[in-house]
Amino acid sequence: MLETNMKVIKKTIFFLTHFTINFQNEIALKLIRCIYKPEEIISLEENGEKQMAIINNGRVKVYCQYNHNNI
Repeated sequence: MLETNMKVIKKTIFFLTHFTINFQNEIALKLIRCIYKPEEIISLEENGEKQMAIINNGRVKVYCQYNHNNI
C-alpha cells in the first residue's frame, strides 16, 4: 500500500514542488483510497480535523464556505 501511495505522491506536481521528501513520505502513510458515487458529497472535515482529497479521475464541483470567528 505504501508503495502505491508513494507513486501517487510522486506523480503529483503539487507535492513535489511544495513539500520535502520526508513530508511526502508522511503523507503517503496516511493516504486512503475512497470511491465516491456521482452526486455524493466529499467532506473534507472529519471529527474536527481537516482532510485533503486527491481526485484521480472524474468531475468535481467545488464549493467553498468561509467562516470567520469574531471574538
